[in-house]
Amino acid sequence: VGFASALEVCRRPEGDCTEHGVLAVALLRRLDVPARGVLGWVGLGRTLGMHFWVEVKLRDRWVPVDPTFDQAPASAFRLALGATDLADLGSLGWDRMATALGGGSFVPQDAPPPLCDGATVTAPDGTRLTWPGARWRLQDGGLSLEVPGQAPLAAEACLPPAPAELEGARSLQGAGGRKGWWHPATGILRIDLGGRRWLQLSGCTEAQAFAALDTLEVQAGR
Repeated sequence: VGFASALEVCRRPEGDCTEHGVLAVALLRRLDVPARGVLGWVGLGRTLGMHFWVEVKLRDRWVPVDPTFDQAPASAFRLALGATDLADLGSLGWDRMATALGGGSFVPQDAPPPLCDGATVTAPDGTRLTWPGARWRLQDGGLSLEVPGQAPLAAEACLPPAPAELEGARSLQGAGGRKGWWHPATGILRIDLGGRRWLQLSGCTEAQAFAALDTLEVQAGR
């Protein structure tokens, strides 16, 4: 089951973070400690993963604890997207969260900036993007792509788009099979680079969006 009840966990004491969390909430409440479940993301090394943990109320604030990792208080490397009293397990929205933020990695603030070398830009993780005949430029912390005869396009890495971000957008596919989403009202193109890497280009016409999907060459990093 997606979310076992505390009673089910007691009957069959095994599971993942949701089973740990649901049982912990029940036990804490039995001890008259206000507790609730939290749905969000947690940093594990350099990766970002979906997780479920617990918060307990101490005086006037909620303090995170993590029964899965035996942390009390829990580490600060987490992003809470919602809390639940567990009264309605079907409303937690685990599937929607997976769509909204499907993966990623932590990049230290002192990580080197992208390296621009003419038609190729190399990201800190080693991913290389090449647009033959064009030029990547990094100025004042912003990355842009200059294609001859066109206005520069602002470029940045982005997360997999959430359903709300795709409302009104068109699904496009280049000649080589690369896919993306282009929004005619905003001119924003989100390109699926593979390996849960996405690139956003701003200021695209539909013709430029198709050209990007046809032309962009990707070499995945680590």
